[in-house]
Amino acid sequence: MWPFDRIRSARADFCAEERASISMETAIVLPFLAFVYLQTFTYFDAYRKQAQLTKAGYAIGDLLSRQTDIDVNDIEGLRSVFGYITSTGEDSWMRVSEFRKDEDDGFSIVWSKTTGGNPNLTDAYIDRVQDDLPNIRPSERVVMVETYTRYRPPFNVGLPNRIIKSSTITRTRFAGRLNFDDGVAREVRYDNPDINAAYREDPDPEPAETN
Repeated sequence: MWPFDRIRSARADFCAEERASISMETAIVLPFLAFVYLQTFTYFDAYRKQAQLTKAGYAIGDLLSRQTDIDVNDIEGLRSVFGYITSTGEDSWMRVSEFRKDEDDGFSIVWSKTTGGNPNLTDAYIDRVQDDLPNIRPSERVVMVETYTRYRPPFNVGLPNRIIKSSTITRTRFAGRLNFDDGVAREVRYDNPDINAAYREDPDPEPAETN
């Protein structure tokens, strides 16, 4: 018998063989199935958290749209509410800003307040992302709520720790603006070069991802 005939015969015998070892097959397949399950669970949890944070951001934006005056305590309280309803606690922070459209089709920050000592929004940052902003009328004002949450995957399946951001832009319902009182007259900044310069700085307020 030629060697090739022996190979074909051995292959045929192997394909016709129906004996097996359940324990051996389990040992081979089970680790792969476990990894696929953990990976699926982790990615599903990440998408679930993203959807939860987005819905919570819309809820905060809707609440602010019904107000006419707020202060620092109100924003800190809203961040606490956000942390409670999303079960993120101190792993989240919030930035609330009001901006308006200028006559030259640009955008300017009217006021901005961030929790946790994080940077406020700036005109320079608004200029970079103005293509993503809604088309509003000149001099119209809108309120933007940004939330940032540290997300740690439940299992190490290749998905790194990250900061999940959600952004909501809404108009006020009962007034053309949302007054913010933090003890500083923000509205005079357009006539005050020092205040205007502070808002023109670009500290790149996007937070860095942390492990």
